[in-house]
Amino acid sequence: MNLMPKQNNILMLAFELPPHNSGGLGVACLGMTKALVKKGFNITFMLPKKLVYPHTHMKIIFSDDFDNTSNCSTSSIYSNQKQQNLYTRGYMLEYLNPTFDAQIENFTQSMVEASKKQDFSIIHVHDWMTFEAGIKIKELTDKPLIVHIHSTELDRSPEFAMDIRKYEIEKKGMHFADAVVVVSNYTKRIVNKYYNVPLNKIVVMYNAADVDLSYKSLYPVNLNNPLVVFLGRITHQKGPYFLLEAAKKTIKKDPKAIFVIVGNGDMYESMIEKACNYGLTGNIIFTNFLRGVFRDSLLKRADVFVMPSLSEPFGIVALEAAYFDTPIIVSKQSGVGEVLRSSIKVDFWDTDLLSKKIYELLRKRHLRKSLVDKHKRELKNITWETTTESLAYLYKKLMSKHI
Repeated sequence: MNLMPKQNNILMLAFELPPHNSGGLGVACLGMTKALVKKGFNITFMLPKKLVYPHTHMKIIFSDDFDNTSNCSTSSIYSNQKQQNLYTRGYMLEYLNPTFDAQIENFTQSMVEASKKQDFSIIHVHDWMTFEAGIKIKELTDKPLIVHIHSTELDRSPEFAMDIRKYEIEKKGMHFADAVVVVSNYTKRIVNKYYNVPLNKIVVMYNAADVDLSYKSLYPVNLNNPLVVFLGRITHQKGPYFLLEAAKKTIKKDPKAIFVIVGNGDMYESMIEKACNYGLTGNIIFTNFLRGVFRDSLLKRADVFVMPSLSEPFGIVALEAAYFDTPIIVSKQSGVGEVLRSSIKVDFWDTDLLSKKIYELLRKRHLRKSLVDKHKRELKNITWETTTESLAYLYKKLMSKHI
């Protein structure tokens, strides 16, 4: 049966969506789809595994409902409940499932099958795991393809340890696409320089943040000490070792300072061991992964939020912390600083300067207040309604070319 597509129907492919997410990609997808629906677009959002989602603003479908292969199901991407729980606590799927690569291939095929029963004018795929599916659906339907870059293999990989296969998939997706959407000018430069994507093909769409500011629901954090919070996956990309170096130097100057490290990942255990070796066990708290009110309570209580990433395409969590009136320090290698211009920026490797800035904010209340006031003024203009304007324009532009 040949379905005639309606204008404004978008088929999105992604690997995660809250509450079953490990990072910012799912959060970004949720925020942008809500804004796009308000702008008159109809979103069909495809995920690999059938789970329970509370979202009603868009149609959510699952590729494992369309999986006709006999050997394995996309459900086995999360091989068991324990792996699914670990994933939603910050572990990357490829570290959890030894057959992950084979599952991606199967997932691609089931997504293509699922797309045959959908009505859409644009294909919009998020990050490398969905790129092959997006390419095949474009070849099948001749519909415009948008690839959305939330992070690249260059961002995620330790030095000299890049996964060439993933890089090639990303590069293929970008060159096959009609347009490449990136989350910052920082990422735009990477995509242009290292993936050879023409600048006129790249569209910047900044992220935003949806934050529940109902403070009455927050839990009290019973710490009177100066409090510094890091929140993110404990992986090489996020710069946790540099944070520990800065913490050691800060605590030497202010022995009462407490650093709370929220998150999990493949470097979690080594971080705890390193903190012990540094003699910091009395000043550093590892909470593991936190969600909801527990996470927000810490962000609200923090005197300083620090994000020392080696390469951060955006960094939604910094915006979320700013909404809770917390002063923000980010690395210069972070995209969020392009919109939260008042945030303090340091090179991730400069732990002396990072420690100095943390210490100054902990010691001087007026500096914290001044920074928070600047954050508040900027946050008024950083909403999903405003940031998705560039994406809505791109949708309409591509649709007009394919009528």
